[in-house]
Amino acid sequence: MHTSVLLSHDGNRAIMLRSKHQRNSSRSKALQLVKRSEAQFGTKSYRDALQRAFNKAKEQIYFNPDMTNFITLTYAKADNTIDEVLHDVKMLIKTESRRSRDSGTRLPPKYIFIMEYQERGSIHVHMIANQSFTLQVNDNGYNELVYWQKGFSSVLQIKDFDHNFRPYLYLFKYMKKSQRIGKSFVHSSRNLTNYRKLTTEAIFIPQWNTINQEYTETQVETTTFKYYKNYLQKHDILAT
Repeated sequence: MHTSVLLSHDGNRAIMLRSKHQRNSSRSKALQLVKRSEAQFGTKSYRDALQRAFNKAKEQIYFNPDMTNFITLTYAKADNTIDEVLHDVKMLIKTESRRSRDSGTRLPPKYIFIMEYQERGSIHVHMIANQSFTLQVNDNGYNELVYWQKGFSSVLQIKDFDHNFRPYLYLFKYMKKSQRIGKSFVHSSRNLTNYRKLTTEAIFIPQWNTINQEYTETQVETTTFKYYKNYLQKHDILAT
């Protein structure tokens, strides 16, 4: 079994990745032909690309625990284009970034977002972000963004409805219907906290608590790939 560790630069969070593969020569050629046909028409490759994007987003979110807001942006009209949405989100981020610089105390915006088509043709944006967005309370008593004037917006604190704090689950709910824009399903800021890849010998496992565990299995023709992922956090960090 191959094992590696992704470790945050502050050394407080880690993800342990273990993988192994197993060949199954008894699988029928008919099943192999189905999978080749599926890949030929792009459906499998599309799903694989979506899964890779989701896995990458999960790692980014886990290593950026200050991103605690779940933001939804909508449009009042239904004929907005993808280019218009990207431009509008860019202008929103630019405005919030300028306010962060002017304040001298607020951190710049950090975010990951996806775009989702609605049945009526409009596009929604779903974003996980830090606290560097300007909020106001609307007439219904809910938080919304001050500088989003294109339609409705909502801002939820993830910890208010998920005590386990697994924000990537909510992002993936919408990623199933998200659109690949250019080569990307997911768009993120450049200032996300990154991580480094190590071997298991580089960390002392008993010092860590397991926050979450995942298991996935992928079949590629006659080979089964199994992946085990443990989300870890230092004991002393949890104690505080």
